[in-house]
Amino acid sequence: MKIVFGSILFLSLWSVLAVRADSSARLDSSLYKISVHSANNLSELKLLAERGLADAQIKVAKACADSQLYADALKWYSAAAKQGVIEANFQKGHMLLYGCRDAPPNQCVKPDPTAALSCLFMAATNGHFGASYDVAVSLKDGLGCPADLVSAYAWFSLCADHGSDPSRTAMNWLALRLSGSEIRQALTLARETKMGHWPGMSLSASGHPVAAVDINLKLSGVVFSPRGNMAIINKRTLAEGETIQLKTGKNEMVDVTCVSVQPSFVQVKVESEADLRTLTAAR
Repeated sequence: MKIVFGSILFLSLWSVLAVRADSSARLDSSLYKISVHSANNLSELKLLAERGLADAQIKVAKACADSQLYADALKWYSAAAKQGVIEANFQKGHMLLYGCRDAPPNQCVKPDPTAALSCLFMAATNGHFGASYDVAVSLKDGLGCPADLVSAYAWFSLCADHGSDPSRTAMNWLALRLSGSEIRQALTLARETKMGHWPGMSLSASGHPVAAVDINLKLSGVVFSPRGNMAIINKRTLAEGETIQLKTGKNEMVDVTCVSVQPSFVQVKVESEADLRTLTAAR
């Protein structure tokens, strides 16, 4: 009798587990048929986000931010930013630039302007004008980088051309503080910026100027393959983690390391420079 009861119990448990496994399999299968646009609720969006869909990650991040779950929002924006999504880089950079303190302690985000500018510069150089405005403010106020009023004027000019009234106000403020020669330099830099010739930035966690190496790095393209991602820089192909030597403007050789290859930008480390450089392909 005990044997029969044990067998019945085993079969019952096996049936329950089989039903649950079948239900889970059907759920996973149905998720593959759901797109981000057809998702009915946040539960489905979150499952899609966990599968790595960048559009879903951004939607979940926004929902978290709207609920003051800023640390969670930063996590999801960071996940989408790693895939090279411009909007995600802007949102991540904006959150890190100013921080988010009006939240429960475990959901606060501390300001990290230096880390913010790397994301913002990537988004700005890919046509995101919200990011361009944040870059301009950072240069004006010295957030995460040395203050540079001439470059700030050029970035504000880029935003003003797209209807930003705060940018026009900032340009007037700067004009009163720049010398005549600096204004001419700012206007020239503004024209170059509008043509896609982006001025470089020296990032500094301390807020003090960082000596930049005199080397011009040009990204020609990126290559993605199962064997690893690669970037074509100054006509040389570098895999992620690879280091090569390139000649500076002073005919000196420096090490350049490819740190990260993304669809729309590449980050490299130049020997003796404190921070990473973000390179975007010329259009």
